[in-house]
Amino acid sequence: MPPKHGPWCAHVVLHDVAERQIDARNDADREVLDAAIVRLSLDDRIGARGDG
Repeated sequence: MPPKHGPWCAHVVLHDVAERQIDARNDADREVLDAAIVRLSLDDRIGARGDG
């Protein structure tokens, strides 16, 4: 039977400190960081699910 939901994807939250650090980076660094955050959000072995 097919799964009820699509692939699992983490919810990434950046706090004010992280936002300031990201803003201080150049565009090339931000592109690399963005790609890393996307990969982390798609890795279901990282973090915790909100399934209770």
